Amino acid sequence: MKTSSTSPAAPRHCNDPRRALLDDYALGKLSPEKMEALEAHYFSCDECLRDLQLRERLVRYLRDQNGEISLAAHVYLLPRPGRIRTRLYGAAAAALLILTLLRAFLVPLPSPRDHELRSDYQQQYGPAFAANPAFEARMKQSLRSAGTVAVQSPANGAILSPPFHFRWSRDSAGTAPAVFTLTIFNNRLELIRTYITPGDVISCPIEIPPGRYYWTLETPYATLHRGSFLVLPSGRVPYLPRPEALPPEARL
Repeated sequence: MKTSSTSPAAPRHCNDPRRALLDDYALGKLSPEKMEALEAHYFSCDECLRDLQLRERLVRYLRDQNGEISLAAHVYLLPRPGRIRTRLYGAAAAALLILTLLRAFLVPLPSPRDHELRSDYQQQYGPAFAANPAFEARMKQSLRSAGTVAVQSPANGAILSPPFHFRWSRDSAGTAPAVFTLTIFNNRLELIRTYITPGDVISCPIEIPPGRYYWTLETPYATLHRGSFLVLPSGRVPYLPRPEALPPEARL
Protein backbone atom coordinates (compact mmCIF):
# COMPACT_ATOMS: atom_id res chain seq x y z
CA MET A 1 0.00 0.00 0.00
CA LYS A 2 1.45 3.34 -1.01
CA THR A 3 1.20 6.05 1.58
CA SER A 4 2.62 9.49 2.02
CA SER A 5 3.71 11.29 5.13
CA THR A 6 1.85 14.36 6.25
CA SER A 7 3.16 17.40 8.04
CA PRO A 8 1.31 19.32 10.74
CA ALA A 9 -1.24 21.73 9.30
CA ALA A 10 -0.37 25.42 9.55
CA PRO A 11 -2.67 27.65 11.68
CA ARG A 12 -5.75 28.53 9.63
CA HIS A 13 -6.75 32.16 9.07
CA CYS A 14 -10.23 32.91 7.79
CA ASN A 15 -10.31 34.98 4.58
CA ASP A 16 -14.09 35.01 4.17
CA PRO A 17 -15.31 38.58 3.38
CA ARG A 18 -18.11 38.13 5.91
CA ARG A 19 -15.48 38.28 8.66
CA ALA A 20 -15.47 42.09 8.22
CA LEU A 21 -19.03 42.16 9.61
CA LEU A 22 -18.04 40.90 13.08
CA ASP A 23 -17.74 44.37 14.66
CA ASP A 24 -21.13 45.60 13.46
CA TYR A 25 -22.73 42.30 14.43
CA ALA A 26 -21.40 42.60 17.99
CA LEU A 27 -22.79 46.15 18.16
CA GLY A 28 -26.19 45.10 16.74
CA LYS A 29 -25.88 47.31 13.66
CA LEU A 30 -26.40 44.73 10.91
CA SER A 31 -29.49 44.30 8.78
CA PRO A 32 -31.35 40.98 9.14
CA GLU A 33 -30.01 39.82 5.77
CA LYS A 34 -26.38 40.48 6.73
CA MET A 35 -26.92 38.92 10.16
CA GLU A 36 -28.16 35.72 8.53
CA ALA A 37 -25.22 35.71 6.12
CA LEU A 38 -22.68 36.10 8.95
CA GLU A 39 -24.39 33.51 11.16
CA ALA A 40 -24.33 31.00 8.32
CA HIS A 41 -20.56 31.54 8.18
CA TYR A 42 -19.43 31.68 11.81
CA PHE A 43 -21.38 28.59 12.85
CA SER A 44 -19.01 26.65 10.59
CA CYS A 45 -15.85 28.73 11.28
CA ASP A 46 -14.27 28.22 14.70
CA GLU A 47 -11.97 31.21 14.24
CA CYS A 48 -14.76 33.71 13.51
CA LEU A 49 -16.97 32.26 16.24
CA ARG A 50 -14.19 32.68 18.81
CA ASP A 51 -13.44 36.23 17.66
CA LEU A 52 -17.13 37.17 17.77
CA GLN A 53 -17.45 35.88 21.32
CA LEU A 54 -14.46 37.98 22.37
CA ARG A 55 -15.95 41.06 20.72
CA GLU A 56 -19.28 40.54 22.45
CA ARG A 57 -17.53 40.25 25.81
CA LEU A 58 -15.61 43.44 25.09
CA VAL A 59 -18.80 45.28 24.08
CA ARG A 60 -20.59 44.24 27.26
CA TYR A 61 -17.69 45.33 29.43
CA LEU A 62 -17.21 48.73 27.80
CA ARG A 63 -20.93 49.46 27.78
CA ASP A 64 -21.03 48.78 31.51
CA GLN A 65 -18.18 51.25 31.94
CA ASN A 66 -18.83 54.03 29.44
CA GLY A 67 -22.24 53.64 27.83
CA GLU A 68 -22.44 53.54 24.02
CA ILE A 69 -19.21 52.56 22.25
CA SER A 70 -17.90 51.82 18.78
CA LEU A 71 -15.32 49.20 17.91
CA ALA A 72 -14.45 50.99 14.67
CA ALA A 73 -13.38 54.34 16.17
CA HIS A 74 -12.47 55.91 19.51
CA VAL A 75 -15.34 57.76 21.20
CA TYR A 76 -14.58 60.56 23.62
CA LEU A 77 -17.27 61.19 26.23
CA LEU A 78 -16.93 64.50 28.07
CA PRO A 79 -16.95 63.55 31.77
CA ARG A 80 -18.33 65.64 34.57
CA PRO A 81 -15.61 67.54 36.43
CA GLY A 82 -15.91 65.36 39.50
CA ARG A 83 -15.41 62.15 37.49
CA ILE A 84 -12.40 63.01 35.32
CA ARG A 85 -10.01 60.88 37.35
CA THR A 86 -12.48 57.96 37.51
CA ARG A 87 -12.94 58.06 33.74
CA LEU A 88 -9.18 58.09 33.20
CA TYR A 89 -8.81 54.99 35.34
CA GLY A 90 -11.70 53.36 33.48
CA ALA A 91 -10.14 54.21 30.10
CA ALA A 92 -6.81 52.75 31.22
CA ALA A 93 -8.53 49.55 32.37
CA ALA A 94 -10.43 49.32 29.06
CA ALA A 95 -7.21 49.82 27.08
CA LEU A 96 -5.55 47.05 29.09
CA LEU A 97 -8.47 44.75 28.40
CA ILE A 98 -8.34 45.53 24.67
CA LEU A 99 -4.62 44.73 24.57
CA THR A 100 -5.26 41.47 26.41
CA LEU A 101 -8.00 40.47 23.98
CA LEU A 102 -5.91 41.42 20.96
CA ARG A 103 -3.12 39.23 22.28
CA ALA A 104 -5.68 36.44 22.62
CA PHE A 105 -6.34 36.74 18.87
CA LEU A 106 -2.67 35.96 18.23
CA VAL A 107 -2.15 33.38 20.99
CA PRO A 108 -5.57 31.91 21.88
CA LEU A 109 -5.86 30.55 25.40
CA PRO A 110 -6.66 26.82 25.65
CA SER A 111 -10.40 26.26 25.78
CA PRO A 112 -12.06 23.48 27.80
CA ARG A 113 -12.43 21.65 24.49
CA ASP A 114 -8.65 21.94 23.94
CA HIS A 115 -8.01 20.33 27.33
CA GLU A 116 -10.55 17.62 26.53
CA LEU A 117 -8.88 16.86 23.20
CA ARG A 118 -5.44 16.86 24.83
CA SER A 119 -6.70 14.40 27.46
CA ASP A 120 -8.22 12.15 24.79
CA TYR A 121 -4.98 12.35 22.79
CA GLN A 122 -2.94 11.32 25.84
CA GLN A 123 -5.28 8.44 26.63
CA GLN A 124 -5.30 7.24 23.04
CA TYR A 125 -1.62 7.55 22.19
CA GLY A 126 0.28 7.92 25.49
CA PRO A 127 0.69 4.23 26.37
CA ALA A 128 1.81 3.41 22.82
CA PHE A 129 4.87 5.67 23.21
CA ALA A 130 6.03 4.30 26.56
CA ALA A 131 9.47 2.69 26.53
CA ASN A 132 9.74 -1.03 27.20
CA PRO A 133 12.29 -1.41 30.03
CA ALA A 134 13.24 -4.99 29.10
CA PHE A 135 14.04 -4.20 25.47
CA GLU A 136 15.72 -0.90 26.37
CA ALA A 137 18.07 -2.88 28.61
CA ARG A 138 18.82 -5.32 25.77
CA MET A 139 19.64 -2.43 23.44
CA LYS A 140 22.42 -1.36 25.82
CA GLN A 141 24.03 -4.78 25.83
CA SER A 142 27.00 -5.38 23.54
CA LEU A 143 26.46 -7.88 20.74
CA ARG A 144 29.20 -10.34 19.84
CA SER A 145 28.39 -10.29 16.11
CA ALA A 146 27.60 -6.57 15.83
CA GLY A 147 30.79 -5.84 13.88
CA THR A 148 29.77 -7.94 10.90
CA VAL A 149 27.35 -5.21 9.72
CA ALA A 150 27.10 -1.44 10.13
CA VAL A 151 23.52 -0.14 10.40
CA GLN A 152 23.09 3.04 8.36
CA SER A 153 19.42 3.79 9.03
CA PRO A 154 17.30 4.33 10.93
CA ALA A 155 19.18 5.94 13.79
CA ASN A 156 18.11 4.77 17.21
CA GLY A 157 14.99 6.70 18.31
CA ALA A 158 14.42 8.21 14.85
CA ILE A 159 10.96 9.46 13.83
CA LEU A 160 9.80 7.56 10.74
CA SER A 161 6.81 7.58 8.42
CA PRO A 162 5.82 4.86 5.94
CA PRO A 163 7.32 3.37 3.93
CA PHE A 164 10.01 2.48 6.46
CA HIS A 165 13.54 1.93 5.14
CA PHE A 166 16.19 -0.13 6.93
CA ARG A 167 19.75 -0.11 5.54
CA TRP A 168 23.02 -1.66 6.63
CA SER A 169 26.39 -2.47 5.09
CA ARG A 170 28.47 -5.61 5.36
CA ASP A 171 31.99 -5.65 6.72
CA SER A 172 34.84 -5.50 4.22
CA ALA A 173 36.14 -8.92 5.28
CA GLY A 174 33.06 -10.59 3.80
CA THR A 175 32.18 -12.41 7.01
CA ALA A 176 28.57 -11.21 7.05
CA PRO A 177 25.93 -13.93 6.59
CA ALA A 178 24.09 -14.49 3.34
CA VAL A 179 20.59 -14.04 4.79
CA PHE A 180 19.25 -11.46 7.26
CA THR A 181 16.02 -11.48 9.28
CA LEU A 182 14.49 -8.13 10.28
CA THR A 183 11.73 -8.20 12.90
CA ILE A 184 9.55 -5.28 14.06
CA PHE A 185 7.77 -5.22 17.46
CA ASN A 186 5.53 -2.70 19.20
CA ASN A 187 6.42 -1.38 22.66
CA ARG A 188 4.67 -4.38 24.24
CA LEU A 189 7.05 -6.62 22.25
CA GLU A 190 4.18 -7.98 20.16
CA LEU A 191 5.26 -9.06 16.70
CA ILE A 192 4.33 -6.63 13.89
CA ARG A 193 6.22 -7.95 10.85
CA THR A 194 9.15 -10.19 9.93
CA TYR A 195 11.22 -9.80 6.75
CA ILE A 196 13.91 -12.11 5.36
CA THR A 197 16.35 -10.83 2.74
CA PRO A 198 19.76 -11.66 1.28
CA GLY A 199 20.33 -7.94 0.56
CA ASP A 200 21.38 -4.90 2.55
CA VAL A 201 18.14 -2.89 2.50
CA ILE A 202 14.48 -3.52 3.33
CA SER A 203 11.57 -1.19 2.55
CA CYS A 204 8.43 -1.81 4.58
CA PRO A 205 5.34 -0.33 2.85
CA ILE A 206 3.09 -0.91 5.85
CA GLU A 207 0.93 1.42 7.90
CA ILE A 208 1.14 1.01 11.66
CA PRO A 209 -0.50 3.01 14.44
CA PRO A 210 1.42 5.83 16.16
CA GLY A 211 3.76 4.69 18.91
CA ARG A 212 7.21 3.42 19.85
CA TYR A 213 8.55 0.43 17.94
CA TYR A 214 11.57 -1.83 18.29
CA TRP A 215 13.40 -3.82 15.65
CA THR A 216 16.13 -6.43 15.44
CA LEU A 217 18.47 -7.54 12.68
CA GLU A 218 19.46 -11.17 13.05
CA THR A 219 21.01 -14.17 11.34
CA PRO A 220 20.07 -17.79 12.02
CA TYR A 221 22.90 -17.83 14.57
CA ALA A 222 23.15 -14.39 16.20
CA THR A 223 21.58 -10.97 16.78
CA LEU A 224 23.44 -8.23 14.90
CA HIS A 225 21.52 -5.11 15.96
CA ARG A 226 18.71 -3.89 18.20
CA GLY A 227 17.07 -0.47 17.71
CA SER A 228 13.94 1.62 18.15
CA PHE A 229 11.95 4.18 16.17
CA LEU A 230 8.84 6.35 16.60
CA VAL A 231 5.77 6.80 14.41
CA LEU A 232 3.86 10.04 15.07
CA PRO A 233 0.10 10.55 14.64
CA SER A 234 -0.88 11.83 11.20
CA GLY A 235 -4.61 12.35 11.65
CA ARG A 236 -5.60 8.76 10.84
CA VAL A 237 -4.81 5.62 12.82
CA PRO A 238 -4.94 2.64 10.46
CA TYR A 239 -6.24 -0.70 11.64
CA LEU A 240 -3.47 -3.28 11.83
CA PRO A 241 -4.64 -6.91 12.16
CA ARG A 242 -2.76 -9.07 14.61
CA PRO A 243 0.02 -11.14 12.97
CA GLU A 244 -1.75 -14.44 13.61
CA ALA A 245 -4.74 -13.10 11.63
CA LEU A 246 -2.59 -12.49 8.57
CA PRO A 247 -2.09 -15.13 5.86
CA PRO A 248 1.40 -16.72 5.95
CA GLU A 249 2.58 -14.91 2.81
CA ALA A 250 1.73 -11.52 4.37
CA ARG A 251 3.81 -12.09 7.48
CA LEU A 252 7.13 -11.99 5.61
